[in-house]
Amino acid sequence: MADVYQNIYQSKPAAGVETTLTAVPLSTTYRIVNLIVHNSSDSLDDFTLRHCVAGAANDDKQLLFSNAEIGAKDTVTFQALICMAATDTLKLTSTNGNISLNAYGIVTT
Repeated sequence: MADVYQNIYQSKPAAGVETTLTAVPLSTTYRIVNLIVHNSSDSLDDFTLRHCVAGAANDDKQLLFSNAEIGAKDTVTFQALICMAATDTLKLTSTNGNISLNAYGIVTT
């Protein structure tokens, strides 16, 4: 097995559109250790982030952040350990479409 630290995903979804950031390929695991969230707007925006185990449908138990507010032109870094197995997904929604997210971590193949 090989471990590689990399930017696993980056996205800036449209306003109000839930976007699947990443689906873990078969025979692969992701360990996300840093999430960097940026609001590119001159006004407040918020986001919702879910970790859907095995691609499950949305459920409140999957919420990592729910309507978390980010100030104008602000960037927030979260350090965590999110372990993702094959077919797990991360889903991001931005209310106004001004939120970008980068997920960095270790990919094991």
